[in-house]
Amino acid sequence: MAELVIQNEEQLFAAIRQLQNGHLSFEGLSIKFDGWPNYRVTLRGDQYNGGLPIRKMMPLLKVQSAIDKYYSEQKYGVEKQLTLADKQKTSVIVHFESGSTVAVSRVFDTLNQIAPELITKMNGMQAVLTILGLAALYGCGWSIKTYLNYKAKIQEQELKAKGIEQELLLKIELSKQETERAKIIAEAASNNPLLQKQIDNMNSINDKLLKALQPGEQLVQDGQVLIDGTTAKELTRSSTKAEPTESRLDGRFLTITVDSGSVRDGFRMTIRNVETNEEIIVKVPAGTLSEEQIKTLQDGEWGKRPLNMQINVRKSGNRIISATLIEAGLS
Repeated sequence: MAELVIQNEEQLFAAIRQLQNGHLSFEGLSIKFDGWPNYRVTLRGDQYNGGLPIRKMMPLLKVQSAIDKYYSEQKYGVEKQLTLADKQKTSVIVHFESGSTVAVSRVFDTLNQIAPELITKMNGMQAVLTILGLAALYGCGWSIKTYLNYKAKIQEQELKAKGIEQELLLKIELSKQETERAKIIAEAASNNPLLQKQIDNMNSINDKLLKALQPGEQLVQDGQVLIDGTTAKELTRSSTKAEPTESRLDGRFLTITVDSGSVRDGFRMTIRNVETNEEIIVKVPAGTLSEEQIKTLQDGEWGKRPLNMQINVRKSGNRIISATLIEAGLS
């Protein structure tokens, strides 16, 4: 079995390039993270000297919650309460450094615990890219920078829609390399709904961090002030979240993967739209399909030809955030 050892961002993106170019096989591949990635938060303020007020713990708790949800969904097919053994695998350790408060979440320890099990359970290439993408989101400095620029752009668009012209509250310059790497992860997520969900989770973590900043406080990275508490309040106050909408999506789909771990309310599978090539994770509630159809799915037979499917979807903008199969038949 080949082992891929990742110690830093350079090695991570070298591995992603090799995978995408076919120079590194994901078959039988094991991944080990050696001291990296870490989710690192540096805060400056009069009250900080190696400690962290309880109200600032929410973003770090969100890191734990996001990883727990990711692990639960991949292992069990749904979000559910983890067992004690599961929690021992997903537990994220946080260390504090003196001076300006630096909270370091040792995400690499957690990824090493959960990666082997998830890679064997998920579809090969998709599994490896999701794990590597998750490491990039937590460990790469450009992750928070791109999020802050995104928030500022959304605020500008919302104000324009109201007829208010205002310059961007902030614009953080990214290096050419940072821009390219952010684009690589975004493109990988465009046809990988599992990775896209992790990006959404990371955005939620960063949003909690912004809302926790107070006037007089700063979020710092490598000595650079990314945003202060006053600006953070402006961004979070102006930005509004669109309400999800319900709709139907009927068409012909190929089954890509079927979650083999049945749960009480059904199971889950990844499907691909024959016309658009879009991949969707769809829940299959208990009773939707007959036992014979379920067995056929789990044996992978339906992946050889398309199915007519009727699906209820929830959307945020143009993005599908959840999908539930209500009927399927051979075509």
